Amino acid sequence: MKQMLPVAFLLAPGTVKTTYTPYDEPDGSGGFADVWKGIYNGRVVALKVIRGIASKSSRSSEAVIWKYLRHRNITPFYGIDVHSFRLSFVSNWMIHGTVTSFLKNNPSANCLSILPISLQDSKYLHDMGIVHGDIKCSNILIDEHFVAKIADFGLSALSYSHKLTTRSTVAGSLRYTAPEIIDPEAFGFLKASASQ
Repeated sequence: MKQMLPVAFLLAPGTVKTTYTPYDEPDGSGGFADVWKGIYNGRVVALKVIRGIASKSSRSSEAVIWKYLRHRNITPFYGIDVHSFRLSFVSNWMIHGTVTSFLKNNPSANCLSILPISLQDSKYLHDMGIVHGDIKCSNILIDEHFVAKIADFGLSALSYSHKLTTRSTVAGSLRYTAPEIIDPEAFGFLKASASQ
């Protein structure tokens, strides 16, 4: 898989440190990856360790899209480590976790202050011709300054036109999927896609 990823994104050997043992559990898990805590350049980072079932092209695509995004509400991405684990994406560690866990641990928090930030972030992505494809509470993280940041660009798509393409979408969270993706015919499309 290393050959499929942009070489410029690979972090130098030994720059990412982990403290896990073979008996430890990951700090988080998703559909295609587990998340572990690590250290990179003296800062605590998240290591999104890709499982073998993820396609090479989608992981490469995620890295390329995520690497060039610069916005206050997007989790910073440092690069790819292939030494600590088989393949992991290295990004900022979000100390307060997901929006869901944050609100569960802080029931009096102003949840309305989080939503507008996430909508601004989506506008930034759309203005760049990118559709995230999987915006949901588990992909919005809260940093040490209580700022919401979108993560996980595994289902993101680049859009080069203003019409729905014919590529079918087969992954994602059904609960958060746009209605035109679930039932494209009802919206006048032959097939669904996460592209604009």
